Amino acid sequence: DADFLIQIGSASISDLAAALPDGLRLEPQAAFETVTGTTRYLVTLQQNPFVCELFLCGDDPHDTARFERRERVRVVGREVFMATAEDMIVTKLLWATRATRAKDRDDARNIIAVRGADLDWNYIEGWCAAPTW
Repeated sequence: DADFLIQIGSASISDLAAALPDGLRLEPQAAFETVTGTTRYLVTLQQNPFVCELFLCGDDPHDTARFERRERVRVVGREVFMATAEDMIVTKLLWATRATRAKDRDDARNIIAVRGADLDWNYIEGWCAAPTW
């Protein structure tokens, strides 16, 4: 899967669904994530188990920071912004501590395995030591 933090501004979620390319489908039912404290939508790819999770940007200090630090990448033929590897690690570790979910620890570990040498460890450690933990 892939997680995206989104800020849709004055647009509606229906506008987002209508803008998706053929083959991608926004699931109409949103879910409130008790762990993240945000609203989540799922985008699925036809005949593929891959899922994109769209989290609406909240007012959490780390949400704000990770949104500002996002990087432009190409996904499914489109240019999008994605959270940095450091911010995904911080997010996954926060979620793992709030919900004791092994999947989040595994996700953080997998990102570290792939990007470990390139990570800004001071940034990660700073957020992990933040009072919101």
